[in-house]
Amino acid sequence: EKLYLERLKQIRIQNYNERRAVKERISRVQSPLGVVHSQGSPDLAAARQNKIDMLRAQADQRAGLLRGQLEQKRREASELERVMEEQRLAAKRPSSSEGQSPVLHRPPSPKFHPPHPSMTSALRAVGADVHNSDVPQVDRIGLTA
Repeated sequence: EKLYLERLKQIRIQNYNERRAVKERISRVQSPLGVVHSQGSPDLAAARQNKIDMLRAQADQRAGLLRGQLEQKRREASELERVMEEQRLAAKRPSSSEGQSPVLHRPPSPKFHPPHPSMTSALRAVGADVHNSDVPQVDRIGLTA
């Protein structure tokens, strides 16, 4: 356990020293206003600025693409809303033909479904014994006989 704690302490000290060194390097390269000092590497500053410009251009391109997609969706939604409003108004308007009512679209009538067979009928159809004495019989009110 002591060995573990000693190793942990060494790792923490090493991490602290590395963070401090990184902060010192950054403070030497850049001033608080973002101006590069002459002590810092000009290649490093130029590379950093190029990367920033590249990422900014990429973000602007992506934003433009998303804006275009959003505008297209907005136009499509607007067009759909306009068409739906025209259809609603057309359905309300009386027909121009004399005495004929406008043709309204009715939902299709439900199809006829025959009743489901009872469990007893199904068992009889496959030849099972319906009146098994091991199974308790239930009368109409739910009590066993």
